[in-house]
Amino acid sequence: MTGVARVSRFSRRGAFRRDHLTFFITIELYAGHRVKNEPPPTLADMPWNLKRYYGAGDLHFITCSCYRRRQMLGTEQRRDLFLTVLEQVRRRYQFVVLGYVVMPEHIHLLISEPQEMTPSTVMQALKLGFARRVIAEAKRGKLAGTDSAPQRVWEK
Repeated sequence: MTGVARVSRFSRRGAFRRDHLTFFITIELYAGHRVKNEPPPTLADMPWNLKRYYGAGDLHFITCSCYRRRQMLGTEQRRDLFLTVLEQVRRRYQFVVLGYVVMPEHIHLLISEPQEMTPSTVMQALKLGFARRVIAEAKRGKLAGTDSAPQRVWEK
């Protein structure tokens, strides 16, 4: 099955706190010819050796999940920490965040290409910056006798 994703609607709605906005994007998939009774594609049907194209000024829609779908972003403090790190990375690499959704166990970002480096470098910096802070925060709590510190924050 082949298809082309097209942004069909762009709307703003209130997010976790009234001073943050979340942008929701509805993506519609327009499929090519499908054989009748063919099952829908699965993750196993996805090509793995994809070539990344950078430098054309395109927008990038990125989704990242927390390790084993744990709710690492399930509290207001963790969401604020993620947004703080996102802002730091945005300033450092000079890109535009057109929209974001922060859920308890995953995130969605719609970003422009950065002035410095590539979207891959941006995501590496974002995920690493957030993970280091979460792990350090959890280790401080562990010393105080609370939960054990996570070893990983993001899925690969």
